[in-house]
Amino acid sequence: MSGAAHLLGIWVGSGEALVQGALHSFTQTETVTAHLDGELLTIEGVGHDPDDDTRRTHLAFAVLSYDVDHQRYQWRAYSAGHWADTELRLTPQGFSWTLTTSPGLVTRYTASIDGDLWEEVGQKGQNSAPWSTIMTMRLHRQPPHRTLPQHPQKNRAP
Repeated sequence: MSGAAHLLGIWVGSGEALVQGALHSFTQTETVTAHLDGELLTIEGVGHDPDDDTRRTHLAFAVLSYDVDHQRYQWRAYSAGHWADTELRLTPQGFSWTLTTSPGLVTRYTASIDGDLWEEVGQKGQNSAPWSTIMTMRLHRQPPHRTLPQHPQKNRAP
């Protein structure tokens, strides 16, 4: 899955999220690790209150894999007792994924990766209403980061 190698590493930074109508700041760490010789990536996200690092505000875990049969990236995310399966759109500049939480209500996350900078925006949209931002974060990759091994094999992700 060399197309996702730019995500590998430990990313640390901060952001803001809209919670119950109020904007809350958080610190965030995203740990992206390769498994099975690069066939899977796991992403563990942990957020904390910036004023009390013992108070966790967010915990999520995702598995990124490549579906050879359908020629697409698959994203399975877990958080707060819930999980979601969706397609992940991967580009050299980042990724995006969407989640339909109820009829007409969609949440989308779009991340831009520029070298060692990860910027992400979460937005909600309902029916034809304009998108509203519910989360932003800005993370910096911590040195060192690894690249995926390059082993040409049949049925591997691009």
